[in-house]
Amino acid sequence: MNKLHTILIITSLIFCSSSFTHAQVVTDKTIHEFGDVRKEDPKYADFKLSNVSSINVKVLKYEIPYGVSIKFSNEIIEPDGSIMVRLKYTPKSKGNFEADVPIWFSSNSQPMILTIKGKAITFNINESLFVPDFNVMQEKIIDETFDLKLKVIKKRDASPVVGATLDVIWDGVLFKNNKTNSLGEIEMSFVPDKYYLIVRADSLGIFESEFHIHKNVKEFVVELGPQGTIAQVTADSAEVYETEIVEAEEKEVPIIQEEKKKIENPSFSNDVYLPNNIVFLIDVSVSMKHKGKMNLLKASMIELTDLLRSVDKVAIVTYSSNAEMALKSTSARNKQEIKNVIRNLEPKGSTSGQKGMKKAYQVLSANEIKGGNNQIFISTDGAFNLDTQDKGMLSIVKKNAKKGYKISVIGIKNEKWTVKNMKKIAAEGNGNYLQINNYQNAQKILVEEVKLQSRNNFH
Repeated sequence: MNKLHTILIITSLIFCSSSFTHAQVVTDKTIHEFGDVRKEDPKYADFKLSNVSSINVKVLKYEIPYGVSIKFSNEIIEPDGSIMVRLKYTPKSKGNFEADVPIWFSSNSQPMILTIKGKAITFNINESLFVPDFNVMQEKIIDETFDLKLKVIKKRDASPVVGATLDVIWDGVLFKNNKTNSLGEIEMSFVPDKYYLIVRADSLGIFESEFHIHKNVKEFVVELGPQGTIAQVTADSAEVYETEIVEAEEKEVPIIQEEKKKIENPSFSNDVYLPNNIVFLIDVSVSMKHKGKMNLLKASMIELTDLLRSVDKVAIVTYSSNAEMALKSTSARNKQEIKNVIRNLEPKGSTSGQKGMKKAYQVLSANEIKGGNNQIFISTDGAFNLDTQDKGMLSIVKKNAKKGYKISVIGIKNEKWTVKNMKKIAAEGNGNYLQINNYQNAQKILVEEVKLQSRNNFH
């Protein structure tokens, strides 16, 4: 974001809160910059509008210029509530574009103006003006696919590995699962995006890493070797990035059957386990973009969501430069709604853990379950500096621990030197330090922690 955009956003927020007349509705941003846009790219952006007053606010009218479509999640904004506005631009020519959309509210005499801008590199003259529904995943293009071939060979002699298993994780969900043929190959169809790939074979260990897969990538070659060797990967495009090589392991890993759509969860009965009030406090700083960290975290959160019951509640607070409410406390019976929010989490900005922690405890307290397990899961790949900018964290944790509120800290592929402070926070918060380094680990770690923390002591 450049200085001009920052000034415009600050000005909008000041304008919307400067007097009673304009004190009702604020927005998380006023401008969305798409950058270079190609015909296969998504061309819609979401704006969050919040009502900071004590009365309902209604959307009265709006004006949309040529090529722009709009959709509201609701036209009434309740006190302290929010709605989403989705703007879609459909270019019909190449070049720069900029469109302003004024929206009038019952509380404001002047419109709020939302702006989308970018540069169309290529375009589809037949593209629909239809705005995707809010449950459609952001940044996922499902109408343009391409084939990719993956080959698994043995490190010692380059011979094909028959029956090696490939799991493809897409935003935390098992997207594809297959085995290599007699040539050690698998061919699959993809859409352009980041994926987390896990390749494994009996006695040859595991390779897992995140890749940006796009139509210029036609083939991967993965080398697997015995314990103590390093798996290798090559591809025919220099644009592949975000790779990480992991040491092969000797042990066998349970294979997910191809016909399964999701991992089955163990019993979690109401008789044995207390109801849960859970707040996920998620680090969405830019460092979480790398090494598949967000994919692993999403997989772990989705696994826990599948476990939870209708008596359990989930809220999601994100933090980077600021703390934001991504999902208000929601019954776990609404699993798809929760999963959609999880899958749409995107890294941005710097890290401000203390702001996020204060917000998370506020949400936890507001939705407390008396006699239940009230717990925060804070996840990050970085360090908390308890001596400087994060020095207030421990006092916040201690104060809330006295109320019976727990906090567990999840390290996502974090460095060893960050562990000490993470463990200190978890200990003060009557929780545990948890570490996610691979997909197998991600599948079980939050499930096990919630079962441990919510178990009824009378059972």
